[in-house]
Amino acid sequence: NVRGLSSDKTEVTSDGLAEASVFADERENTRAPRLTQSSTVGIARIEVRKVPLPSDSANAIGGSVNMVRRTAFEYARREINLRGSFNTNSYDLTLRRTGGPGDELTRKVRPSFDFSLVDPLSRNLGYTLGIGYGDVMMPWHYAVPTYNYGTAASNANPVAGTPGIQNPAMTNSLLHQSYSRRVRIPLSLRVDWRPAPELTLTPFVSYTRLDS
Repeated sequence: NVRGLSSDKTEVTSDGLAEASVFADERENTRAPRLTQSSTVGIARIEVRKVPLPSDSANAIGGSVNMVRRTAFEYARREINLRGSFNTNSYDLTLRRTGGPGDELTRKVRPSFDFSLVDPLSRNLGYTLGIGYGDVMMPWHYAVPTYNYGTAASNANPVAGTPGIQNPAMTNSLLHQSYSRRVRIPLSLRVDWRPAPELTLTPFVSYTRLDS
């Protein structure tokens, strides 16, 4: 969010175009974008504006965030970037297989990488290719308590110290500890073509697969 307002009041765009959210349905009626569904490979910089402009949509009450992707015209020669990392957490900081998710035994140290290729074929034509892979194990800790709210008779004639609507008593609490695995594979391809000095055409394709 921007300026402390909720995320549905911040417009998120990619090269000036609005980011769609597949979660905006009858189950979750919101305008908030979900960046887990967006391809973040090949982003050159991020522009943040805290003041909405008259040309902005109604989503930009708090401001806007624009993700500017790499363009081949910004490079003089071909450039290849490869970045790798390992993700883990402090609960299972080991290379051994431990429990979770579910009944599986898995390693909690997971690999991730980003690959990008920028190739200016000529002064007026070039392309940018991006491929990524992210694998994260996220620990979940939550409790499911059970309360005794008394009976209809005890609530009709409440007695101090007995369970009731005004004084519920916890009778049980189930503590859960598990893991959730999230695998994210973003792909993007952008072509920059300048048929005339005053005209630039930029076809762009983005795809993100999210398994959680």
